This record gives sequence, structure tokens and C-alpha cells, in this order.
Amino acid sequence: MKYVNSAGGILHGSLYVDQSHPDYQRYVDGEFGEIEPYVDNTDYLEIAKSSKRDEIRSWFKSVESSPVTDQNGITWNGGFDSALAIDGEVRIAELAGIDVANIYDINNDQHNMSLSDARMVAVAVASQWKTLFARKQLYMKLVDMAAEIDDVEQIEP
Repeated sequence: MKYVNSAGGILHGSLYVDQSHPDYQRYVDGEFGEIEPYVDNTDYLEIAKSSKRDEIRSWFKSVESSPVTDQNGITWNGGFDSALAIDGEVRIAELAGIDVANIYDINNDQHNMSLSDARMVAVAVASQWKTLFARKQLYMKLVDMAAEIDDVEQIEP
């Protein structure tokens, strides 16, 4: 069964389809069965919330490793793992008593940098990831707090 809400979203079994879904019009046209009257109850709200959480996770996964360009115009791989790798290179160089870190940009070109400059690259990459992660967590919190399906639909990462 599927249910249509006042904003046009459809619950079809456990799948929540909103107007941005590529098959939305096919659902509305009844290609997948008859549309039942809208029923806003806790079960459907939880289904909508679950679907929105999946959408948020998918969004985060698609942006969390976005490239980062530093103040010198060099573009670095973004994301948590990249920040850790750069930071790890700096720490290893420090432990070895070396004052230069060898890190690689998005094109895999090597850059021999002072430890402080390499650390700044790690900070830039980590900062971008932390900002995106904080947004993801905020969106998840908004989903948790949503009282109606329409509230869930308004959340856009």
C-alpha cells in the first residue's frame, strides 16, 4: 500500500517517495498500484524519518571527502582519512626528528613542506570534514525532532 501526504510524498510499503524521486510521477499515476488516502500516524512518520536519515547519510557520504584547496591553491584529498594521513605524516616526521613532511595532493604530486605548513593542510582538511559532519548531525537531530511527515520533508541536506 502507499499513502500520499498533503505535500505530495508517497509511502509505498516501506519506501517513502517524495517529489524529488525519479519515479515520483509514476507512483502518482498509479503505475505501482492505487494510491490510498493520506494517513499521518506514527508508523508512517517513522518510515519517513528512516528514509530521510538514509538520504542524509547518502548526502554525507557523497560530500565528506570533497577536495580542499589551501591558501597556496593546492588541492588536497578531503575527508577524515586524508586528514589523519597528513597528520600522521607530520607526527612521524616529528618523531624521526625530520623537519620536513612529504605529503601528496589530489593529483598524487609530492610536496615537501615544513611541519607547520603540513599541519595547516591537515587542519584545513579536518576542518572541512568536521563542518560537514556537524551539518549531518544537525540534520539527523532535526529528523529526530520532527513531529509530522511534512516536517521531515522540509529537511534538505
